[in-house]
Amino acid sequence: MALFFILFMTRGAKQFETPKVLETPYWIAGVFEVAGSIQFTIKKQKYTYPVMTMGDNSLQRMTLMTGICGGTIHRNYQSNTWEWYLTGRRVAELALSMKDKAPSRKTALNAILDWASSPLCDRLAITSEFDSKQRDSVDPSAYQTNTTIPEFLAGIYDSRAIPRYFPSRQKPDATYPRLNIRSLNRALLLALFQQFGGSIYHDDFKGDIKDIDGQPSKIINDSYNWNLSGENLVKFLTVIRPCLKLRTIPIKPQR
Repeated sequence: MALFFILFMTRGAKQFETPKVLETPYWIAGVFEVAGSIQFTIKKQKYTYPVMTMGDNSLQRMTLMTGICGGTIHRNYQSNTWEWYLTGRRVAELALSMKDKAPSRKTALNAILDWASSPLCDRLAITSEFDSKQRDSVDPSAYQTNTTIPEFLAGIYDSRAIPRYFPSRQKPDATYPRLNIRSLNRALLLALFQQFGGSIYHDDFKGDIKDIDGQPSKIINDSYNWNLSGENLVKFLTVIRPCLKLRTIPIKPQR
């Protein structure tokens, strides 16, 4: 397998240049541990290729993502978001760089590496056995090392951070910042809670009906939120600030 990657990464250097993200594989692992999609696409029931996607409401952030990893951007009018889209050998390159750093994506990444090292006649079988909707079931302890690595934490923030400001109960004219990170990956959020504190709550419940963009929609997966504020938030932001690639830290001074 190693020889195969050396061949295709050098033979097609002009078309498939090594993405910059290979220099910081923990960052892309953080991005796809908290969100994003890894799957295979089948064409004409014969040809298959791996796909990585990530959605965001900011075109600027998705443009930065293409500068880091390559790929293209599409507009999803249904959800009113922008989607970063990467396919083919570039996906295999990213899979190779993050395969030992993304515990819940291990099966998906190994399937991509098997696809990349297999002849065309065997790739359809690999694809048909892969379930893109399932992550590997892992324990929070699987992230014990990752949650001490700034690049991994920055990838999580860049992918799904929502900083908000709330009125202070003690001072009516003051506000305080709070960070919210939403994910289907409960084990990851529990690991973040164990490392930095905060709180976790169950957001959406699988099977519930929820109004999304004015339309009733059935919730496919459970989702969770990790909230962080106060000194613990300051600690977390201090750790990740030098490693951020897509977002800034818009923390306002308290009045």
